[in-house]
Amino acid sequence: MLQGGEFKDWTEQFVAPTDVTEQNDPGYKFRMAEGQKALERSAAAKGGILSGGTAKAINQWSQDYASNEYQNVYNRAFNEFSNRYNIF
Repeated sequence: MLQGGEFKDWTEQFVAPTDVTEQNDPGYKFRMAEGQKALERSAAAKGGILSGGTAKAINQWSQDYASNEYQNVYNRAFNEFSNRYNIF
């Protein structure tokens, strides 16, 4: 903390995660794949796996899930940054 007898300044800046950060998260990949499989299996059981409605449902679910999950990734990154700042 001391540099040359003086406290050094906090210089780190928060950098928000990108969509690539979110997509590379192992938990995200797993949950996304499992959700898509569940929708596909449900549609297959009803005989509509190849319907436009199934594609639309999968697309809507994926977008909603990605949006919600990005908020979680952002919050984790910000909390880690805040912890580093508080330790400083």
